[in-house]
Amino acid sequence: MRTYHGDWPEAITGSEHGEVEYALTREQWRADRDRVGPAAGRTG
Repeated sequence: MRTYHGDWPEAITGSEHGEVEYALTREQWRADRDRVGPAAGRTG
């Protein structure tokens, strides 16, 4: 995760405090998927 300040044409409320970017590796995704099951969170 990192916080940064971007220059956007249309700022949203609170963006003056910085934007947040999350990163998830394939290994982290797979470990979480395997922990909760492949159908967790699916709709439809």
